[in-house]
Amino acid sequence: MTLNDYINEALLRVPTAITLPQATIISAVNDARSELSLITNPALTITGVPLVAGQMSYAYPTSSTYTVTGIKRIWVYLGTERYEIKRRPMGKYEISGLQAYPAYYYIENGSVYFYPVPSSDYETDWEVSSIPNPLVNTTDTESYIPAPYIYALNFLIAAYVSIYDTKVQLSQAYRQMYQNFLGSLNKGDM
Repeated sequence: MTLNDYINEALLRVPTAITLPQATIISAVNDARSELSLITNPALTITGVPLVAGQMSYAYPTSSTYTVTGIKRIWVYLGTERYEIKRRPMGKYEISGLQAYPAYYYIENGSVYFYPVPSSDYETDWEVSSIPNPLVNTTDTESYIPAPYIYALNFLIAAYVSIYDTKVQLSQAYRQMYQNFLGSLNKGDM
């Protein structure tokens, strides 16, 4: 779906919203996408991040479709085997500057630090939570929210648009439809 498709779907569900500025409807679309992603985390993503020998800190991975909000787990490859690296709180480390196989990581100010510092180059997988980057242009295509959630998302968008259009009861009805559909989807009834 494109942003334009979302807008048209919202206008079909809330016909009086035609009087709202398009920027308001776009805001409703992006607010609903963010809310859905926070509740369901449909795009829990595993992304590969290479570790470089001698480098201790790494920025969160970046993407054109999402913004990383947290790291759930990290694995390192030794040959073809994948091992989970444990997260530890930031603190004092026994031997500063030690280089070896990374045994754990900690996060500080949006950066990930490995200890000991990698002594070789390693491949890692990071499981990250994220929120979608906003759709801005009407031709922007949805690439974050998985297809099964789109129908539920359209109800949530209609709920947001209804609120912006001061149709509180209609908003409540659409939010209930969203919750019912999402509940059915999560149970596997759909």
